[in-house]
Amino acid sequence: ARIRGTTVTATGLFYNQPARRRFLRTQTTELTWVEKYLTGCALARREIAFRLLHNGKELFHLPADQSVPARLRIRYGLPGDSRFVKSEGHSGGTSVKLIWFPDSRWNRKTHQYILVNSRLVYAGLISGPVDTAIAGPAGYPLLYCSVSVPPDEVDVNVHPAKREVRFRNPSLIRAAVESAL
Repeated sequence: ARIRGTTVTATGLFYNQPARRRFLRTQTTELTWVEKYLTGCALARREIAFRLLHNGKELFHLPADQSVPARLRIRYGLPGDSRFVKSEGHSGGTSVKLIWFPDSRWNRKTHQYILVNSRLVYAGLISGPVDTAIAGPAGYPLLYCSVSVPPDEVDVNVHPAKREVRFRNPSLIRAAVESAL
């Protein structure tokens, strides 16, 4: 019993639906996607604490009311004094906030979080200029990019899982991203 909060437990998914089970990837891959999604949720809703357990082991615990840099440091085990860069940009009614850790890099973009109106998404229009500006031979940095755009300027119904978005006025988005960079 809980006084406040929510606990979600997933076990035996698709055990009696072999057709759906065939589309599952390895346990490691599926867990990686869950970790990415929950980290994105934790970055969007910093007033809520998030804790992920897998097979009885705590993978991460992010207490409530932390800043984005603090959550990313805890999530990825970075030292408290690890350097980060913060910038903002605006264009029209669109604003972009960027936070990245230039010294924490990976060979893939798996540790980049792009949120549009607090929804974790993939948006090539945003990640393209960001990668060009801050990625390099050393890899892709740990990145948080939050885009605030009027709801009528973004279409979230592009992908069945709502992972991709389209913008009504892409040039405004690009200008805001470039302004932040």
